[in-house]
Amino acid sequence: MLYPGAALRGGGAGGPAAAVMIGRMADTSETAASLRVARVTALSSEDRLHLLTYLLAKYPDSFSGMLDEALSTISPGRAPSGDEG
Repeated sequence: MLYPGAALRGGGAGGPAAAVMIGRMADTSETAASLRVARVTALSSEDRLHLLTYLLAKYPDSFSGMLDEALSTISPGRAPSGDEG
């Protein structure tokens, strides 16, 4: 699987065109993430619970750890700030 930055490694084809392509991929990724956040925010509390339950059942080995880590970074009732970590 090709990952961002792969075109710039190893002396293969790359250069400015590859850097622009990677920049566009980052913009697309950020846009997609923003759309996902908006979709989740629009869900009711009950539907958010259904979503979490689905993800925990579908990805029990990885999602539960990610959820625990995310929950440990925030206090109940407030969103995390960008400077926490």
